[in-house]
Amino acid sequence: MSTKKIISVAAAALMTAVIAGAAPTAAYAAVDAPADFSGLTIEELMEKFPQDKYWNHDPDQPGDPNSWTDTPCTHHGINDHYIYLRDHGCNDFTAHNFISVQCDGFARKLAYDVYGEDCRYDWEMDTDLSTLKAGDVIRYQYDGHAFFVLDVEGETVKIAECNWGAPCIIDWTRTESKSSIAATVTWVAHAPFEAPFHRLEAEPVKGDVNCDGDVNIADMVLLQKYLLGSDTLTEEGYGSAEFSGDERVTVFDLILLRQTIAETIAE
Repeated sequence: MSTKKIISVAAAALMTAVIAGAAPTAAYAAVDAPADFSGLTIEELMEKFPQDKYWNHDPDQPGDPNSWTDTPCTHHGINDHYIYLRDHGCNDFTAHNFISVQCDGFARKLAYDVYGEDCRYDWEMDTDLSTLKAGDVIRYQYDGHAFFVLDVEGETVKIAECNWGAPCIIDWTRTESKSSIAATVTWVAHAPFEAPFHRLEAEPVKGDVNCDGDVNIADMVLLQKYLLGSDTLTEEGYGSAEFSGDERVTVFDLILLRQTIAETIAE
């Protein structure tokens, strides 16, 4: 199994562990993202900002919205919004000259990492929850809290957030009903497409060992050289050469490739 596949499997296992009953469903389908999607997926966000860590930084270091620590901030509750910024421990997210900290900053940051846009300024905003989807950002609790939408299953909304229950703590496990959110909603920022859970990769074309888009004698020659130890295969080429399903490339795969090419020529 390739390193890329191992990482994907591990991240999916983490998602299952921290969100009860939240195995990837159709709501996470990456097919809704454009073909050139290059932002982070939900599983990549979860790896970047781990469960129960804190979206903050060492007060002796500059603020960094990509950072987290193992300890909460100690200055929360001070009646001065700007005490939270940069040199005082909290991270912030700034776009369009608008600074956000704590829950609002974290939700904006997650959206930015997926879409490369600022949800507060670049997206359509209203109070309509009827089309709610993974990737949307909500401000509610009478303008007191913000979160990033992980998934919507019927009336249940799965939430990613920080600063709920403890100063700056990161959490991917909480849920709320649409009705409870609607009762105190300030705004919903609608993402341009559903945030994908994972990044879909094109399945390798079986037999296209040299990855040139065709399956022909050149692929058989390359595979034979690989088996003799006189040439190498790319990761994609290895996947294309593996016919038998045993996750190994052997002489048996060469035989199957030869049969495939012969059948193609016969047609």
